[in-house]
Amino acid sequence: VRMEQVVGVGLWVGAVGVPVGLTYIAHRFLGHGKANWLRSLDPPRFLMSFNKQPYVTAVACASMGAAAYLTVQVMSWRSGADSVVGVSGGGSGGVGSVLLNPAVPLSCFAAHLIFTCLWAPIFFRLRRLGLACVDSCASTFMGLGCVALYSYVRPLAAVVLLPASLWDLYRLYLSVSYWHGNGGQFGHHHSNKQAQASSKRGAWNVLDDSV
Repeated sequence: VRMEQVVGVGLWVGAVGVPVGLTYIAHRFLGHGKANWLRSLDPPRFLMSFNKQPYVTAVACASMGAAAYLTVQVMSWRSGADSVVGVSGGGSGGVGSVLLNPAVPLSCFAAHLIFTCLWAPIFFRLRRLGLACVDSCASTFMGLGCVALYSYVRPLAAVVLLPASLWDLYRLYLSVSYWHGNGGQFGHHHSNKQAQASSKRGAWNVLDDSV
């Protein structure tokens, strides 16, 4: 019994700690942005400080890991009860038997985590606002899919995942607002302010040449 408790605690710590660690690496080493570039962008109306966003993302990823752990845990409890699977899915070939396969929520969790961690490098390092929008859409879609799946298996896990889903929605708003308000291009981004400054410099050069 003690060994099972130790293993359970280890799995719990791993489920929560691994997403938080990956998020920290993504923001600290891969997604560290330039303050001058951020100031050159036209910000959205509702903007959270970028200094606080890594901590909020860590909390969201912790909720993702905890929700996945709770879901897989209840699946392990049900794995030995064929009657439960039969009632939920209507037999071995039903939809319920597929949803109760631990590989399904783990795959959704992994995809959700990958899209979440990729946003900071795409936005800050690559400075591709359009691609950040695509990543945010994928992360939001996977998050909502996880909520639907977890609610079918264990409603408590879906509630635990709500902070991550809310953060996905905010980041989608952030990405779309930055992309739409700064040119709406999918390539390497140059802000409207930079374009205006460049056009002004070009106008002054034309005047100098004419003089």
